[in-house]
Amino acid sequence: MASIKPYKNHSIGFHSYGDGLFLQVYATGRSVWVLRLNVDGRRTKRILGNASPAFNLDAARRAAADKKAESKTGGLSIRQPVGSGTNTTGSTVGGLVTQWADSMLAQDRWTKRHHQKTVARIELHTGGLWRCPVAGLSRPEINREIAKIESVDTAGRVFGWIKEAFEDAVDRGDLDFCVLGRRPKAFLVTKKNKQTRKSYGTDFDKLRALYKKIRISDNARAVRQAGQISILTGLRLGEVIGLRSDYFDGSVLLIPRAEMKEKDTWRADFTVPLSPPALEIIEESAASSVDGWLFVGPKSGRPISHEGVERMFRKFSNREHVPHGTRTSFYTWALEMETPVNIADSLIDHATSKGTGGHYDQTQYIPQRTRLLEQWAELIAL
Repeated sequence: MASIKPYKNHSIGFHSYGDGLFLQVYATGRSVWVLRLNVDGRRTKRILGNASPAFNLDAARRAAADKKAESKTGGLSIRQPVGSGTNTTGSTVGGLVTQWADSMLAQDRWTKRHHQKTVARIELHTGGLWRCPVAGLSRPEINREIAKIESVDTAGRVFGWIKEAFEDAVDRGDLDFCVLGRRPKAFLVTKKNKQTRKSYGTDFDKLRALYKKIRISDNARAVRQAGQISILTGLRLGEVIGLRSDYFDGSVLLIPRAEMKEKDTWRADFTVPLSPPALEIIEESAASSVDGWLFVGPKSGRPISHEGVERMFRKFSNREHVPHGTRTSFYTWALEMETPVNIADSLIDHATSKGTGGHYDQTQYIPQRTRLLEQWAELIAL
């Protein structure tokens, strides 16, 4: 079989090549071969190397086979000692966070001011955890310390930053695995500080006002446009940020199934009919796309972050509505319009519980969804 170059023209995220072999593509454009396997009865991963013409799929598979053989002979351990080499700054949580933040600055993903503020903020809120050695540190210990933060919003952000720092250490080879998995549903904070409302629900007047605030705000153009498209189409925020100019054919967006959350192989690529306001935004974005991405930061030249859009929604909704909450409002509105459930599910590409019969239903109900999206845009944007 001829060698191929799978590291090119891949979207950000993980792409499986079978038998535990993945290609991880970062927002920076870096592509890395990753092998997921079990060591000592625990799930872990190994970085095989950067994807390149020399280290293509064939070479990555050979390296993966060598790693698997090494694991069977006991040559791999579940954890590598942290700080045992020349780099001793990474032996504490603060050290790992600082190294991760420095890498973000070096890649121009952060400004110097944002770097300083973020590191100072994490150190302030983590308290004694900042100086805690990483070796032997467990997830419950980390959660207990973060749970002491009064604001659940701040606690969630700090948890996310620390998790990114740990995952960055895994990528560098300083850690063998990340002890932080799924984010806890809630931290132990006072009830009054929990922000439980995430959707305006059927309060469409508020959603219309939010859309207007986003449209005329002074946020970066890409952030504003991504926020508007998430409201107008009902797409998940990650799917909006991952939109590329070649998905646009002049009247609709045709999103590859692999880029959607629902990746069932029996589902076709997802077609998004564009209402007039959405079409205008997509046309403008396509005309100024960078490397094929529709929504790119003006300074970074890379796709915008989830956080930038989410922060804008929190600000203009007084923390009462998040981007994903629009899907709730959109779906509820469609049902109130006496839309059949199967069409409402198709409207937001929702996972259904239709059983075996669902595998035979390939209809995307384009005419019906086109009318609904146009009516939704008239309600919210006009």
